[in-house]
Amino acid sequence: GWAQPAIAITGQLDPAAAAGIVRAGACDFIAKDKLGPGALRKSIDAALQTYDAERRREAEARRQVESGKLEAVGALA
Repeated sequence: GWAQPAIAITGQLDPAAAAGIVRAGACDFIAKDKLGPGALRKSIDAALQTYDAERRREAEARRQVESGKLEAVGALA
C-alpha cells in the first residue's frame, strides 16, 4: 500500500481496470461520471477505515514478532 490512503479517480471502471487500481495500492476508486460529494465522502471514509485497519494489522504483526524474540531470549536464559 501507499504511505497514505489513496483514492483513484478514473475515466474507466471496467473490472480489469478496477483490479489494477487496487493492486497498485489504491484503497478505493471512483469513476469520473460518478464523482460527487456523496460518493467522494463515502470513498474517503472507506479508504480511511481500510488504511487504519491495515496499520493496526501491521502494528500487531510487529508486536507478535517482538514478543517471539523476547520469548526466544527468555528461553536462552
